[in-house]
Amino acid sequence: MRGSLKTLVKVKVKLKILVVLRVSKLYGCIGFLVLKTDDFSFFVRKLFGVKWLIVVGKDGGEAMIKSIYETHVQVRSLEDSIEFYRRLGLTFVHKIEERRCAFFFVGEQKQMLGLWETNEKELKRSHFAFGIEAADIHEALTWLRSKGIEPEETSFGKPQIEPIVHTWMPAACVYFNDPDGNRLELITLLDDKPVISKDFPYLSEWNKETGTKLF
Repeated sequence: MRGSLKTLVKVKVKLKILVVLRVSKLYGCIGFLVLKTDDFSFFVRKLFGVKWLIVVGKDGGEAMIKSIYETHVQVRSLEDSIEFYRRLGLTFVHKIEERRCAFFFVGEQKQMLGLWETNEKELKRSHFAFGIEAADIHEALTWLRSKGIEPEETSFGKPQIEPIVHTWMPAACVYFNDPDGNRLELITLLDDKPVISKDFPYLSEWNKETGTKLF
């Protein structure tokens, strides 16, 4: 039938299966699922007389993107912000004076945090989180205070007296701010099953509910 799926071809390449679904020339394209193969784009286009290809890997496609590498925030005083993020233990690596920006490495993977100085009128506050070990989350509030950094008094409508859990992840976290009001977070993923809920329980409440005995 014109305009309908015409051909299903299975090609075995290097003991892997390449499933090719041919779409009518009316649409001028072809979609196929590649489990593992070399680049057959030119071959398939010539073989089936189509103009372009949609390539999808196993489970919806092998993602090229593996992580978020850089995060950038605006600050009012570059020097004050450099001092603040050094207190958090980040590794200062570079400063460009003429552009009023500075860069830190975070963790063993050397993920990057960039600071960009701007004036109060143009300042746009943002939010990002630092990942920490699960064993450290209980001491996160105390650790921040030991660095001279006061956590937020309340988070999600309740006093931040201990880590709060995002149940849909699930993850435990604490919140605090940098000198310019950028909202920062220390977060760790939990091994429990996610729960869709509008509540934000304390970690102790979550552990009691799930029967988790940690640390």
